[in-house]
Amino acid sequence: MHMKSQINPPEYLYISNIVVRKGIRQADISRDTGISQSQISRVLSGHISPKSKAYKKICIYVIERNNSPSVRKVEKNPDLTQALAEVWDGSANQAKLLATFIRTLGQLIRQYGIH
Repeated sequence: MHMKSQINPPEYLYISNIVVRKGIRQADISRDTGISQSQISRVLSGHISPKSKAYKKICIYVIERNNSPSVRKVEKNPDLTQALAEVWDGSANQAKLLATFIRTLGQLIRQYGIH
């Protein structure tokens, strides 16, 4: 008799709870991972095999976001705040561009394992 292995609680519930608690939007996960929102929805609801590449990629992304520094920690970092003060002109448009650049840089850092 073949028995299905059980993780208690299922990993997708753990990941889904992080997504809800941290307010991570499926659109952000999709943008940052390249996985469609419909696949993300299926992963978060437990309808995709934990063995799939999409499942693993989403889990890694969500866990990394969960472990990322808080805004308060960033605000208390003088190097980061000084760098931002030096380059940001205060406009909403440039804020959006800088945020996009920082997220892209973060993806490259994760992709190439730069620490």
